[in-house]
Amino acid sequence: MKLSALGVFLLRNLQDLKTHFDDVEVVKSVVMPNHFHAIISVTAVGSRPVATADRPQSSNQGKLNQLARLAVATGRDPMLFT
Repeated sequence: MKLSALGVFLLRNLQDLKTHFDDVEVVKSVVMPNHFHAIISVTAVGSRPVATADRPQSSNQGKLNQLARLAVATGRDPMLFT
């Protein structure tokens, strides 16, 4: 199966989740044509985003959802919005 641009974007963000939340791990995931499945392990209660020098702690919250909605609404590649 060939993923759409939105599917590739979703897969990259699932794979990158650990860089945003240090106590979260995507154990298994699969991206389907119109949805996805993921087993996500959270090792601590109250997981918080990881702050980095180039990404303040709260700057990424809700970003994936915003980009996905914009991509669906416009039919454009979500990678063009990043």
